[in-house]
Amino acid sequence: MPSQTSVKRVSSVSSAGLPWDSAEKLPIKYWPWNKEASLPKVYASLLYSESRIHVRFEVKEEYIIAKRTAMQDSVCCDSCVEFFLSADGISYVNFEINCIGTYLCYKCMPGRQFDQSPAGLRETDFEVKTSLPKGSAIPEAVKCPDGGYTVEFSIPFEFLKNVLGADAPKPGAIWKANLYKCGEDLPARHWGAWSDITLPKPDFHRPDFFGKLIFA
Repeated sequence: MPSQTSVKRVSSVSSAGLPWDSAEKLPIKYWPWNKEASLPKVYASLLYSESRIHVRFEVKEEYIIAKRTAMQDSVCCDSCVEFFLSADGISYVNFEINCIGTYLCYKCMPGRQFDQSPAGLRETDFEVKTSLPKGSAIPEAVKCPDGGYTVEFSIPFEFLKNVLGADAPKPGAIWKANLYKCGEDLPARHWGAWSDITLPKPDFHRPDFFGKLIFA
């Protein structure tokens, strides 16, 4: 059964930030390709406003690594969180962000076709924030801070309109998505998901396993 959640609408974004305490915490609880007893503890939260969908990850893991510092680098090999989002359940965008705020964004289409330069993609549009020093590479695995770390970003609905042809969701709209945690260059490689993926090998590019986002 795919996961599902209700995404709360916020009327405005204040200088104090978003009301994350009011958002449901979505655990990254499925680790179908890992058997280790010690796995990252990861929660994601979602909110939406008139112009954007807002995403926050809270991560605690044993080690962190962040070799990639350039936009569109292979950040999935670092300590990485990911958000794959679809309005129609067919085409989707994938946002992959490492723990120092470096991100990758592709448009993904049926037949595993990827547009690596989606229309309107601009580095500053996604308001990426991280509790770790942004853009400061971590070339070798080091112990994670005791309190873990957070990654926040937001996606303009205007960008999603350009790339997916999707209008901003109205209350009651249902989109599809999955949220992930991975780290392929870490001492203990791992791949976790919010909505379960029942496949023998790691593969996040499976919209057939996406969960439901119900916009409140």
